[in-house]
Amino acid sequence: MGRISLFSPEVRRRFDIVSFNPRGVGGSNPVACSGALLAERPSPELKRQADFDATVAYNRRLRADCRARTGPVFNHLDTAQTVRDLDALRAALGERKLTFHGSSYGTLLGAQYAETYPRRVRAMVLESVMDHSVPTTRDFLQPEDGGRAACR
Repeated sequence: MGRISLFSPEVRRRFDIVSFNPRGVGGSNPVACSGALLAERPSPELKRQADFDATVAYNRRLRADCRARTGPVFNHLDTAQTVRDLDALRAALGERKLTFHGSSYGTLLGAQYAETYPRRVRAMVLESVMDHSVPTTRDFLQPEDGGRAACR
C-alpha cells in the first residue's frame, strides 16, 4: 500500500483507502509458469498461417503449464471473478455502495463492476482508461501512429 501518497491529504482524511491484489497477482496466489517455456515465446508478429498455428500450439502448452503450476485458482482468474471479489470486499467492509479509484487494469475492473452492479456504485474515478472493446494488441503492439508518439 506504499502508493497511498498518490491520494491527497484531503482524500485520505475523508476516505478509508483499501487496496487488494486480484487473484493470481502479487501475494494473492500468483500465477506460476515455467521460465524455460516463457523464454520460448514465439514472435507476436504473425506473417503466415504457420506462425499463427505455432502461436496457438505454444499458448496451449503455456496454459497447461501455468495451470499445473498455479493450481485450481488458475481457472478463476478473469475480470468477471475479480468483479465478484470486489463486491465481496465492499460487502465485507459494510459499505452499501462502492467508492472506487482505478487506473490501468483497474479501469477495466471498475467499468465492469459498474456494468455488473450499477446500483452499488457511489462514485468512481477511472484514470488512464483502457477501452475493453478494443484489442490491446492494437494499442500496445501496433500504435495507430506507428509508435511515433512514444518517441516524442
